[in-house]
Formats: sequence, structure tokens, C-alpha cells
Amino acid sequence: MCFILFLLHLGLQLSLSLTCPSSCVCLPNGDVACTGAITEIPQLKANQTFRLNLNNTHITILNPKSFQPLAHLQRLKISHSPLATIHPQAFLGATQLRSVVLLSTSISDLPSTVFSSLENLEQLHMNRNQLISLHPDVFKQLVNLIELDISKNKIATLDSRTFQNVTGLIT
Repeated sequence: MCFILFLLHLGLQLSLSLTCPSSCVCLPNGDVACTGAITEIPQLKANQTFRLNLNNTHITILNPKSFQPLAHLQRLKISHSPLATIHPQAFLGATQLRSVVLLSTSISDLPSTVFSSLENLEQLHMNRNQLISLHPDVFKQLVNLIELDISKNKIATLDSRTFQNVTGLIT
């Protein structure tokens, strides 16, 4: 009996290690944390990744459909990385995302449609970046957004239309 349990445990560990990149830690509950010299979104098991934390990476760009393979991704955090460019369709296909945190990156500009496919997004934290301005339509499709943090950026003024469709923000 103990031998069978050992084999099952070994099989689970082997399964996790085969699907988890070396620069990441993948937990059975769907949490994935990656750090280090990675330069792009790692290839992860789509049905086993619910929360992705990319901290201190070398990622500089989010390409089109970067998160489409991660159909069940609910929370994304990219922090302390040189991320400077987000393609307008980077989040296309990531329809389950509820929370996006972009913290301490080099982002200075966002395409007006970057969040347009994230209708279920509830939390958006983009603090401590290099944002200079926000296009008036950048939050247009975020009808379920209740929490937004754009503090500690370089934004001097905001267009009065920027928050026009974001009516559920908790202040």
C-alpha cells in the first residue's frame, strides 16, 4: 500500500515538473510564480494555471494573444520587470481574467484597445509604472471594473471621458 502511495506521489511530482518551466514554481492549486531570465510568457499547462505571477523577469513586451493559451487564467501579476510594450491584442482570449496587476514596470503608454477583451476584469492595478497619459477609451470595455489603481505614474492630466463607462468603481 505504501509503495502504491509513493508511486502516486512520484507521478504527481513528475507530472508537475514536466509541465512547469525551470524558472517557475507551479503549485497544484493553479498558482504559478516565475522569476529570472525569462523573456516571454512561459508555456504553461492551460487547464492548471489560474494565477500567474511574473516577478523580476526580463519580459519587455507582451505580444498578441500572449495569454490566449491560458484559458482559465483569472489573476495576472507582472512586477519589477522591464515591460515597456503591450500589444493591443495581448490579452485577446484571456476572457477569464478578473485581476491584472502591472507594478513597477517601464510601461509609459497603453494602446486604447488593450483591455477591450477583458469584460470580466474587476481589479486593475497599474501603479508605480511610467505611464504618461491614458487614452480616453482605454477603460471603455471594463464595465465590471470595481478597483483601479493608477497611482505613482507620470500622468499629469486625464480626459474627462476616461472613466465614462467605468461606473462601478469603489471609492
